Amino acid sequence: MICKFGLFVTICVTISAAQNLIPQDQKCAKNGEYCQNHWDCCSNSCLSYLYKCVKSYNQPLPGEAPIVLTLNVRQDVPGDSMTLQQLIDRLFGPTIRPQGALATRFDTADMNTQAPFEGVISNCKTVGSKCFQNDECCTNVCHGFLHQCVT
Repeated sequence: MICKFGLFVTICVTISAAQNLIPQDQKCAKNGEYCQNHWDCCSNSCLSYLYKCVKSYNQPLPGEAPIVLTLNVRQDVPGDSMTLQQLIDRLFGPTIRPQGALATRFDTADMNTQAPFEGVISNCKTVGSKCFQNDECCTNVCHGFLHQCVT
């Protein structure tokens, strides 16, 4: 009798385990539906504090093609080539460069020797000074609890 019961339990456990191995029709939650984990959502992105599925910020949804920006340039028109700067000038107007500005980042011939902010009085507070808002500090960072300018 015990042998038959043991055989019955073994068969039940085997069938139960086999059902777990068979892939079930998995359904994922759509955007705005309830979720607890990222893999619960079709988008693989779950807002854990709201328990809602949202669109993934870095990947397109399944079945959607990613957005790819392309620039089609006609190669069959002779003499129609232009540099990037010429294209920008044509679309947005000529680029105005202030006097004394560098032509390139490697050009040092036109570089001013005078500091650009020489003689300007700064109203910002230094690191360690008392502050209540970020814009009071020279570093633009005011610690919220200590009320001091920090780096």
